Amino acid sequence: MFNHSYYKTISIFDNGKTSPNVVFLHGLGANAAFGEFITEVYPGHRIFIPEFSGHGESKADKSAIDIYNIAMELRNLFDHFNIHQPIICGHSLGAQVALIFDLVHPGFAKELVLISPAGFEEFADYQKQIIQSGLSMGSFMQQFLIPTVSSKNIQTKFKVPDSDVIASYTASMIDRPVKGLLAQMKTPCTIYFGENDPLIPNRLFTMEQTIPYIQNTIKGHANFKLVSVAHAGHWPMLENRKELVRLMKLAK
Repeated sequence: MFNHSYYKTISIFDNGKTSPNVVFLHGLGANAAFGEFITEVYPGHRIFIPEFSGHGESKADKSAIDIYNIAMELRNLFDHFNIHQPIICGHSLGAQVALIFDLVHPGFAKELVLISPAGFEEFADYQKQIIQSGLSMGSFMQQFLIPTVSSKNIQTKFKVPDSDVIASYTASMIDRPVKGLLAQMKTPCTIYFGENDPLIPNRLFTMEQTIPYIQNTIKGHANFKLVSVAHAGHWPMLENRKELVRLMKLAK
């Protein structure tokens, strides 16, 4: 069972164990329950899961919806909860936050484990406008199809955040790509992508498939490793949890 507490307005779930520390950062529209599978990968570890503003039990603070600011605040949160040299796992939005965190706090994390990470695409201004227009019409969320998940061990609310919250996160994500900054990163990083991910790269602008796209993006960066998850899309922890857990255990 996870303990529930708050850091300012941020909802925190912590299994209460001691180090080593594993942090899970959830994706856009998700909550802490999406990270419960991490307990199968790292039994005996301390599992620490914050919920982003406007998600789960965290109140929406629109002034805090910037992934750079989130990465900066995470350091304060980690210090407050005595988390040092963590393995930082992230999914989608959470994985992009983890990448930015590592760029602004190099050497703090022991390792990055990224699932379906956003941030590997760079968009022209007209492309950003198209994405934001889709958000305002609601079509993006219909395509995104955020699944619901419940957990016996993590008691948190599930609701799709308000459309303006989603739009704010999305604007920040597309404005802060990490693709051109990978050479600055030295932390070991394993990336897991569902072989059938329909969202990354954005199919509005390219028909290139996910695995070749990411392989090309990380080419030449020795600290990055890509693992394909069979029979999975953007949510491998739900679509093929057993295989994702198996692959993550193999990589430990």
